[in-house]
Amino acid sequence: MVKGKSTKGRQRFEMKSIEGEEACQVCFAKRRPSLFKKASELTTLCGAEVAVVTLSPVGKCFSFGHPSTSSVADRFLAVHTFDGLTKGSGSHGSQGSTGTSHEMNQQVMELQQLMESEKRRKDRAVEAMERESGGL
Repeated sequence: MVKGKSTKGRQRFEMKSIEGEEACQVCFAKRRPSLFKKASELTTLCGAEVAVVTLSPVGKCFSFGHPSTSSVADRFLAVHTFDGLTKGSGSHGSQGSTGTSHEMNQQVMELQQLMESEKRRKDRAVEAMERESGGL
């Protein structure tokens, strides 16, 4: 037996990305329940509100939440910002807002699209001004 190495217990392995699509999917399928179990233990032991959302390598979505994934997400979004926008500030609502995280995400997406549209409009105006000033 090599000194300093034990044959009992779990073996340590280097943490690195798994090669091969099938091996990756198998690993995900085996580890996901353990992740959710740990999250459940955290809620039981500490009374914490927990939400875990995972996307599998093939794109399937899995979630665990206590008391529910959406209630934890809504509470999280109530105190965190999105690209400089804060839920709960100004006229968009408050801590007791009835808006869901889905509605907030949709509003953010609409604002981002509006900003992109206005940026393109500005770029076109700048190009037009450059053409006119270059023609003099």
